[in-house]
Amino acid sequence: MKKLFKLLCLVALVATMAGCGDDEFEVFNIFDTTNYEIPTTSDIDKVSESTFNNNIVGYGWKQTETHEINPDGSYTREDYWAYMVGGGPAIWEFIPNEMISYFWSDAIPAFVFNRQSCSYNENDNIVSIDGRPFMRIIHYSDTQIKVVARVGVTFDKDKNQNRNVFLYITLRRLGAEELEKVREKYNQNVNDFSHQ
Repeated sequence: MKKLFKLLCLVALVATMAGCGDDEFEVFNIFDTTNYEIPTTSDIDKVSESTFNNNIVGYGWKQTETHEINPDGSYTREDYWAYMVGGGPAIWEFIPNEMISYFWSDAIPAFVFNRQSCSYNENDNIVSIDGRPFMRIIHYSDTQIKVVARVGVTFDKDKNQNRNVFLYITLRRLGAEELEKVREKYNQNVNDFSHQ
């Protein structure tokens, strides 16, 4: 009888612990997965243009955790890049009016960077790249930001149409030495290869 009681207690403890983490997960409002509208959530930190320009611009930001957002607004618990072949997380550096992406390109193959024009709209926390909405800042602190980014398109066989792929990404701010090492490693401009 004691063994059964201990087993039931253990099961109850495991069930309680497994349920604790679910409260931490965001649920996103998906408006339309066929256009450029970036999902949002009810619990969003407002980031002013001044905060963006003074605390995000001028720094490098490394992806530390990445999850795909499902069409129903939930997101996968497994890291998006865990089993990905041919791609991986990027490092983003924001400079005035530009964003530099640092990444490995299997197609070339090389460690490359890509500079693109960048703007920020404080009304909806949207960062646009080359005039198109790219990501929405969801949570911000001096050392970490969480964003939803549009990273590509996939075919939705259930709806027989293309849909955007949105990722929920946690970014860690790099120190000055870390960013300098990134610049040294990812030193080839991807655009130099696209014209060959």
